[in-house]
Amino acid sequence: SELMPNLTIYFCVEEPGCEIYATNDAEGKYFADRFYVDSYVNDIFSHEYFTNEEDTMNYVAELTGREKMTKEELAKWNMEQEDDDVYIYVHEYKIVA
Repeated sequence: SELMPNLTIYFCVEEPGCEIYATNDAEGKYFADRFYVDSYVNDIFSHEYFTNEEDTMNYVAELTGREKMTKEELAKWNMEQEDDDVYIYVHEYKIVA
């Protein structure tokens, strides 16, 4: 910090095994994505990134063949699919200092 006092390092970290999704880019200037969807539906593994919750949940609804879906409905849907090894997980990036 003495050498370059105005230098800011931005990062984005993903550690799926520990459920860690974080960034220090609060404004989204370098890392705009705020949501990550990991899914296995119709024998297809997929992952997508989104900048907002509305687009995220619209994508989830599309995957399930529904017009709309809330996080609560998704949790219920995942429970109903448990025996079939089908899932859709939505991860939200935490903004850290």
